Amino acid sequence: MATQMEVNTAGRARKRLTLKDKKEILRLYPKKMCLSEVMRIFNIKSKTTVRRLDKKRELFLSAPEDDKAPKKIITIRKFEEVEKALLKFVEDCHARDMPLSRNDLKQEALDIAQRLQIKGFTGSNGWVHKFMKRYDLGSVVLHGEEASASQDVADSWISNDIPTIIQSYKNEDIINCDETGTQYRALPKKTLTKKGQKKKGGKVNKERLSVLFCCSAAGKKLPPLIIGNSKKPRIFTKAKLDIQKAGFSWYANSTAWMKTGIFEEWLTNLNNSMKAQKRKILLLLNNFSAHRVDSKSNVRLVFLPPNLTSKVQPLDKGIIASYKKYEQRFKAKHRRKSLYNFSSASDYTKYINVLDAVKWVVRGWAEFKESTIRNCFRAAGVYHMTERR
Repeated sequence: MATQMEVNTAGRARKRLTLKDKKEILRLYPKKMCLSEVMRIFNIKSKTTVRRLDKKRELFLSAPEDDKAPKKIITIRKFEEVEKALLKFVEDCHARDMPLSRNDLKQEALDIAQRLQIKGFTGSNGWVHKFMKRYDLGSVVLHGEEASASQDVADSWISNDIPTIIQSYKNEDIINCDETGTQYRALPKKTLTKKGQKKKGGKVNKERLSVLFCCSAAGKKLPPLIIGNSKKPRIFTKAKLDIQKAGFSWYANSTAWMKTGIFEEWLTNLNNSMKAQKRKILLLLNNFSAHRVDSKSNVRLVFLPPNLTSKVQPLDKGIIASYKKYEQRFKAKHRRKSLYNFSSASDYTKYINVLDAVKWVVRGWAEFKESTIRNCFRAAGVYHMTERR
């Protein structure tokens, strides 16, 4: 019987079994030969070796033998069907220059297992790590600067100014708002590929939306304000979208940036809503020029100190950064589901529309945890610790 011998660093001969050896062992043990006899014939030193083979009996006996390379060592892996399908997915992503992340691998593997009705597959980080290692996959770059701020000034603002400003407001009436942008057709700047292999990134598509998020120290979220280029995108009409009931407000200008007129209108609507609820709220915001309007009857504006927003604004203490992860997750799922509909990444980006982007924003904000918002307000010192929620 063909065997392969290796000498380890200690100088002892160590037996390595070929697939043919393993199949022969399982045909003999335990029906035709006892454990000790099989170990003697195949020069196996440990009982565990044979017992481990026996546990994977069906996998080894059903594995096809490589007639061209009978001495090749073949490792039988669990969930081989998932692995084969996932490898094809990776190859198809590379063929289309579609960016690919570790999380994409995990989610696609879970989808594959569900599709194939394979039980017991969890897509653990360890399994993904081993998959990447087997196929030599690593992350490569495809090819905001924080304003200077004094921590001492920030600490003084948090310790001395904020307690006085918020003292007459409940947590639910302490609000913070800020904008962020989303280049909804832009692809990730990193992808997984063979180590040492270079991948070219495509031209960055800079079509964008601006999104204003607003939330309270109690963790409550207001519907996002979204700004695009078109007053009424055709895709909204085609989809029969009723913006009044869609969970966001829509504004437009040629640059898709926040403008004073848009902010003023949004603030007036917010003030009217507070009037109807007989509430008076405190709105904290940065010194962006479009925000420089007057307070309203039921909305008092307090502008944060210049160059300190990264240190004292709750939305900059992790809310927007955490939200981006939700949005990226939805975008990644959309890429995976759309992979086989397009021949290249550039074709795919043309397919993404404003409605897709809006859905990602609305869903990401809806799923965002209120506890995270409260924690970020606490981190910024804008929170009444003794108040009951």
